[in-house]
Amino acid sequence: MESLVARIEAVNTVVNDFAWGPVMLILLVGTGIYLTARTGCIQLTRFGYCMRNTVGTLFNGSKKNHGENLSPFQAVTTSLAGTVGTGNIA
Repeated sequence: MESLVARIEAVNTVVNDFAWGPVMLILLVGTGIYLTARTGCIQLTRFGYCMRNTVGTLFNGSKKNHGENLSPFQAVTTSLAGTVGTGNIA
């Protein structure tokens, strides 16, 4: 029985070394660079647009209701609460 456990531990070590080693790091960074190039570097080109439509709406002073059910602040806090709550359950 001990030899089976030792074999499983050896296989687990090999898999973990691959999964958390430099090969996986290169794959993750390479995928990020590929997707950035493929989408036209949208993270940087549309950064201002994203900030204006999320954080910027908190400070513009306009209290008009355009038929929306949630304000952007309420949407962000709801999303954050769901993420934190799920993390606490796990």
